[in-house]
Amino acid sequence: MYWNIGFAAADYAVLVPWWSQVVSGTSVQLYVGEALYKVGVAGQPAAWQDPAELSRHLTFDADYSQVRGNVFFSATQVAADPLGAMSKVVADHYPTRVRTP
Repeated sequence: MYWNIGFAAADYAVLVPWWSQVVSGTSVQLYVGEALYKVGVAGQPAAWQDPAELSRHLTFDADYSQVRGNVFFSATQVAADPLGAMSKVVADHYPTRVRTP
């Protein structure tokens, strides 16, 4: 779901509950795609100029047990950490490092 919270045409805060309901009671594992590649990009809505937008997504998702996790696109952007958005996500939601399998 590559849209921000409050985006009129496809509001993240509407889509997550909808997808959660769709997969509820099924064996589908719901992982939400996150648009890290939009953060800080000129021409994107104001929400994407705020490094806390993606962290708000994960906070929102925590109320939906069907959401098993999040996938951040792209790996290049994870490493680039635009506006410190990925660092904010890690600080807010992944406080403990894990060993690579």
